[in-house]
Amino acid sequence: VIVDVASRDNLEGLERLPCGGFGVVHVAAPDHPLAQLRTPLRSEDLQNYTQLLLSAGVDASGANDWGAHAVNRWRVNDLNLRHHLLRAGVGWSSMPRHVVEADIAEGKLIELNLDPQTSAARLPDYPLCVAHPRQKVLGPAGTWLRDQLVMQGEGAPQPT
Repeated sequence: VIVDVASRDNLEGLERLPCGGFGVVHVAAPDHPLAQLRTPLRSEDLQNYTQLLLSAGVDASGANDWGAHAVNRWRVNDLNLRHHLLRAGVGWSSMPRHVVEADIAEGKLIELNLDPQTSAARLPDYPLCVAHPRQKVLGPAGTWLRDQLVMQGEGAPQPT
């Protein structure tokens, strides 16, 4: 079930169980100008380079560009596309750490060094949960899937 977390009304009728979470990091290709800077980056540094944002596609107006720091923003509606654009050096962005950790280890992407005093350095952690309507009893397959996701989430690295 996909839930609009901005509206708490939608959460009341759901049974929710935590199943892990993930953190995000700011990254760019190694030859991107921001990756070349060795000093901690400030918000002013980020403003001057294209930022790749994930957009639901429905609202491409930019009115809900959470986490936007750059003047020039490209919106894409697919995480894999944003990942490919990052590796091609098109811009910089935040990405789920687990999606880019191999690229960082292999030097295909660089984790940007942000000044801890800048607002861009305060990245959220995203908890995940399995949710289903309280009024509906899960069948055997749904119960098995819920239990598997919760069990896997217990062993998954938690957001930092």
